Amino acid sequence: MILSVLLLGAIGVISEKYLFKSDGAKKERFIFLLFLCFPLILAGLDVLHIHVPNILNGLTTVFHYPNKLLP
Repeated sequence: MILSVLLLGAIGVISEKYLFKSDGAKKERFIFLLFLCFPLILAGLDVLHIHVPNILNGLTTVFHYPNKLLP
């Protein structure tokens, strides 16, 4: 199952290979790889049955204190 997740990631990279040929697209390349690798890592952890905490709980923790300061 983990190989299928990696295969889907490889297909994504191959389908967007024109992005990697351009010299001036370093920022686009970084954002593309970030948006590709983050879900692949999460999917791989899910396949391996590793518990991943909910991301929204972290956002709630970050924004909880500043909201207490507001009137």
